[in-house]
Amino acid sequence: MQRVSSNLTLALVLFVPIFWTTFFGALTLAVWVYRFDYYGSLPGPALRYGVLLFWLAGIAFFFLTFWRLKRVEVDELYLYVTNYFKHVRYPLDQIASIAVMDRLLFRTVHINLKAGGSFGRHIVFLPTGRAFEEFVATRPDLSAKLKGSSAD
Repeated sequence: MQRVSSNLTLALVLFVPIFWTTFFGALTLAVWVYRFDYYGSLPGPALRYGVLLFWLAGIAFFFLTFWRLKRVEVDELYLYVTNYFKHVRYPLDQIASIAVMDRLLFRTVHINLKAGGSFGRHIVFLPTGRAFEEFVATRPDLSAKLKGSSAD
């Protein structure tokens, strides 16, 4: 079995969101529990709602971006996908298309499946170095399904 997703996935899916949510959740709680009229020169109610909005926006950001990422491994017959809590195996012939998207700081690979599975019909992951390109290059059936790089 060959891993084609980046090791950075673990940090982006679990560590960063958990630490960020815990830290800013504690800050939000502290601002709401200690009801000062002013925090420095900022009015208390404005800071409370601002921190609450910032915390909720961060959670929404993680939900829409990092929590969608999966760890992906492949072998000759199957695609193995995990979100670190649930592991699923898909046959390689279930792949409908593969798209590589260039993002601001990194690339993502989007795999569309012919039929929905436990993670739906759309799997997103961060590719690792050259392992993903080498794997696709050795499989003519998958390289035919590869759509070129594009930016969203």
